[in-house]
Amino acid sequence: MWWIDIDDAVRIYARMLRARLGPRRGAKAALEKADYLRAKRDWSGVEAWEAVAAELTHPTEGLGDGRP
Repeated sequence: MWWIDIDDAVRIYARMLRARLGPRRGAKAALEKADYLRAKRDWSGVEAWEAVAAELTHPTEGLGDGRP
């Protein structure tokens, strides 16, 4: 069975936000979500959404396994 880890989830959400909103607005939306979760004291959610914003501003090169 195939499991999605946090790094895969970050890339998936970053690709979705980039496609729907573009990299700048997508990063802003991710940071807004992180701020919302910070107010709820969901620290793992904050970390995840800040990673999505970072992926949008500084994308990694591919997935490292040959997939685009």
